[in-house]
Amino acid sequence: MIAAPGYTYSHMHADDLNFTFGIRKLGVLAGFCSAITLEMPQFKTDANRSAALVAVAIHLAEYFAQKCV
Repeated sequence: MIAAPGYTYSHMHADDLNFTFGIRKLGVLAGFCSAITLEMPQFKTDANRSAALVAVAIHLAEYFAQKCV
């Protein structure tokens, strides 16, 4: 989705000698942007899972403390 406008832009300027970004460079840049965009929700999910895991560990510690007494 991000690569399509970059592809179109590079084709429009294919004959321009001042245009230094070729299709390959734009494709790599678009892939990098896509990866960053897809990674952001994953960071949020990982943070939520880590918080839940810590909460479970605390509850387990309390449970074992009560059972050992």
